[in-house]
Parts: sequence; structure tokens; C-alpha cells
Amino acid sequence: MDKVIVKLGYKQLVDRSAKSGFEQNVFNDTYSELLMHAPVYNREKKFTTVAEMIEANPKANSLHYKVGFAIGLYVKELGNKIPGLQDNLGNAASFEICKTEIVYSDLTDKSKHVMALTYVTSPLWLFRSFGEYLVVAFDHGEPSEEAETFTIRLQPNLSIVSYKVEEQADHLLPSDLYATLNWRKEILTETVDDWRAL
Repeated sequence: MDKVIVKLGYKQLVDRSAKSGFEQNVFNDTYSELLMHAPVYNREKKFTTVAEMIEANPKANSLHYKVGFAIGLYVKELGNKIPGLQDNLGNAASFEICKTEIVYSDLTDKSKHVMALTYVTSPLWLFRSFGEYLVVAFDHGEPSEEAETFTIRLQPNLSIVSYKVEEQADHLLPSDLYATLNWRKEILTETVDDWRAL
């Protein structure tokens, strides 16, 4: 059986309805950061939305990650645990990186500001899927007889964002071994035949 490696991505939307301290900090600080960087792409003040700025100047796409600078410490305080996503035992799922995206924002109306944070896991070994459930384990490179797995349910805002199939070298060993044994058998047969001919 081939080894299937996946990464999961979970998207958290943050808007004016933010309730937790983390969400409120993300909402307020990314908007402030946006107002600080936006003038570079809006010198004549012709645009009010991020979408308009990007349409006029594709370099404004950099605003997506630039606003992320403002929340780096808040993300670090999460301890690599994804807010709102748990496995079937109630343990918080872990992430490796967090990507920021401005879903919508208006420079004249903070209440319309919407951010998306996409948390991407480290590589996971996908063992099985049962309906909407995935059985996975953290990939440590080498397959072992027993792996510590966890089960997570596919749900809104959660998706497989990376999928890779790795052929297992140990699966090739039986055929290699068979070829070697077959070769040795042929040599042995020839040797026995030569011995009998004497």
C-alpha cells in the first residue's frame, strides 16, 4: 500500500462580530495595519476597497500578507493550536503555518472589514477515510508497525490542501528478493547439473 501524505487547511473568518480576545485583536489590528499600508497603492485616494486597489495595481495583493505582520504575536500565542478545530477526542488540532487574507475591506468603513486566517497543518500520513472522517498521523518519514493516529471530521472551512502519494521502498523488497532468489536458484541448478555431468 502506498503512503499518502496530506496537509489540511482550516479557514477562520474574522469580522466585526468577533467575540474572543484573539478575534478582536485580529479584527482591530489588521484594519489598522491596512490603513497604514493602503496609501502606497491609493496615492490619489480614488479607491475605497482593497479589491479596487488590487484591480488597479496587482502589487496591492501584497496587502494580504502585510496586514499579517500586525497579528504575528497573537498567532504565536495560539501555541500552534487551531482555534475552533478539534479531533474526535476533543484535542485542538495543530497547525504549522497561518496565512492571512483580506476577504473584504473598506477604507471608509471598518465595520465591513473581514479577514480570513487559514491554518495549514504539517504533513500528515492519511491512513483511512470513513465517510467524513479521516484517520491521520503526523508524518515522521519512516513507516513503522504502529503509529499514533488521531481522527478528524471534515467540516465546513476544513479541506485537504495538499495531497501526495509516496511509493514505499519496502514494498519493492519482495519482488527484489524474489529476483535475487530466482537468480541464485538458476546458478545452483546449473552447478548441480554440472556436478551430475561429472
